[in-house]
Amino acid sequence: PWQLARYPVEAQRDVWGEDSSTPVASTYMPVAKVTPVKGGYQVSGRWGFSSGSQHAKWCLLGGIVPQDEMGPTEHGTFLIPATDYRIEQNW
Repeated sequence: PWQLARYPVEAQRDVWGEDSSTPVASTYMPVAKVTPVKGGYQVSGRWGFSSGSQHAKWCLLGGIVPQDEMGPTEHGTFLIPATDYRIEQNW
């Protein structure tokens, strides 16, 4: 997806560095539980639908990024390699 162009060059190289036709799926519904961890975030959740996800090597997933008590919440989009998520075949 075009959204990957908004990520740092390092992320773009991770995805397309060896094969510029590597498929990327996406679902932006912010249902993820997002937990800050050293060096980034831990993302977990269930998304109901993402076209092409069975063929994708990466997925862009939506979640709400926690803020301190005074800050507003923010929608985040997280780039996840297929090795780090599971697709439930429930259709």
